[in-house]
Amino acid sequence: MALGAFALLCGVAGLLVLVIGARAVRRRVRTRRTLSDGLPADGQVLHVYTVPGDQGRDGVQHAVVAFRTVDGRRMLTNDESGLSRAVGDQVPVRYLPERPQDAVLADLPPNLPGAVLLGLCGTGFAVACLSAAVLAIVRLR
Repeated sequence: MALGAFALLCGVAGLLVLVIGARAVRRRVRTRRTLSDGLPADGQVLHVYTVPGDQGRDGVQHAVVAFRTVDGRRMLTNDESGLSRAVGDQVPVRYLPERPQDAVLADLPPNLPGAVLLGLCGTGFAVACLSAAVLAIVRLR
């Protein structure tokens, strides 16, 4: 029975990693599409706050940025990059007209190496977990 519980745990962990990875990839693709095809807008930092760190780490700065769409709607977006911003700073924003709520700050540095490394590690973990689950299920028979 312990082997069955192990197989179930590994299978669930593997599927969870795959779901999280798929969501991260989808978000990354949407961000890249927004940066390449999105409409430009001028944003302004309205509010800056710091999310406290844990285990002795410094907190991460976040900012709320307002901008107007071409049709005049006022939208808000969060900057979770940790870049130093001050209230009143002007920042470039890009957004897709059909999804202005998913606007992206256009001055963010690309994080491609980190995203690729995280994706490879996550995929490896998911494959290992799903393989362990399959092997455990085969042994049960």
